[in-house]
Amino acid sequence: MLAKSEKAFIELFNTIEDSRDDNRLLYPLAEIIFLVVVGVLCCAESWDEIVGFGKDNIKFLRKYFKFEHGIPSKSLLSKVFSIIEKKKMEDFLITFANWLHCNGSGEIIALDGKRIRGSDVHLLHALSTRCGIALAQMDIENKVNESSEIPDFLDKLNIAGAVITADALNCQKEIVKKVIEKKGDYFLALKGNQGLLLGNVKDLFLKKEGLSFYEEADKGHGRFELRRCWSTDKINWIRKEHADWIGLKSLCCIERERHLKGKIQTDVAFYISSTAACPKKHLEYSREHWAVENKLHWILDVVFNEDRTTLSAARSAQNMAVVRKLVINMIRRYKEATGDKIAIKTARKASGWSKDRATKILRYMSKNSIIKPKLAMV
Repeated sequence: MLAKSEKAFIELFNTIEDSRDDNRLLYPLAEIIFLVVVGVLCCAESWDEIVGFGKDNIKFLRKYFKFEHGIPSKSLLSKVFSIIEKKKMEDFLITFANWLHCNGSGEIIALDGKRIRGSDVHLLHALSTRCGIALAQMDIENKVNESSEIPDFLDKLNIAGAVITADALNCQKEIVKKVIEKKGDYFLALKGNQGLLLGNVKDLFLKKEGLSFYEEADKGHGRFELRRCWSTDKINWIRKEHADWIGLKSLCCIERERHLKGKIQTDVAFYISSTAACPKKHLEYSREHWAVENKLHWILDVVFNEDRTTLSAARSAQNMAVVRKLVINMIRRYKEATGDKIAIKTARKASGWSKDRATKILRYMSKNSIIKPKLAMV
């Protein structure tokens, strides 16, 4: 549930279990994580910068935690973030996201992976595309392992009523089965990794029988794009031929025609879905899936410099990746609650310039709840 008070929000940081020896602690884990989160909010990126931020703003930080022994050293921060169990931080992100999530009927959740180049860590993400909230992260060995990890990943979330989108790599029967078991829907890109199904789908759209159609145009930045979508639920023979694709209701073909600098580029993509055959909706799902790149991965790389991280230890890199997503979620929650159009990059800088701005962002973690969240850790 959403926090009812600032105290309840602060107590959230105490939910991460501290595995260190209690008899030797000078700095509670909640204080350390809060310091790092607020430091990253205010544009600190290295342990040195976080320590410097803490020392310069100790009075501000003590409004939330005691910091009885002052600010921990960079070596302590590094050590603690290398020993926090990554699963506990991943669960903390899910819990935190549930406080902020603005989920409504028909929410679209995009699944996609991202590698942190500086530490060679590969993370699988779930993003609520409409409100831009990062719902979850899971560490996986590499891109190839995404498909096998997604069923367990989905088990962490209640996706009932949501539409799950993923790229063609993750168009897999086990993923489809898990989505349906969890009472969600799917809209998945289809390519050569499912060759027989793809061939049947192409044949169906070549006949152009029983298809619903929708198109839209978009113009901007010297580019014109025309998007056409055909959808159909007249697929009984395909359902019989591919009965192991559980929940399959409709197929979709999307053609994108881009005009740029006198050149025309066209590409065609095919999708399978458990949703009704609605070309306008299907076009929306295909576009919303790419929000995981624009609203999350691009922000992490460009605004937070994630790919240039100097954290080489895998667990530290994974845990700091959670912190960056916490900050993104906090700023987006603040923007949604206040109507402030400030960019995430500017919000971080403004928080560093003025503690009034940082205070406002933190305050909106615990007030003005809007919609009861549906996605909860189970």
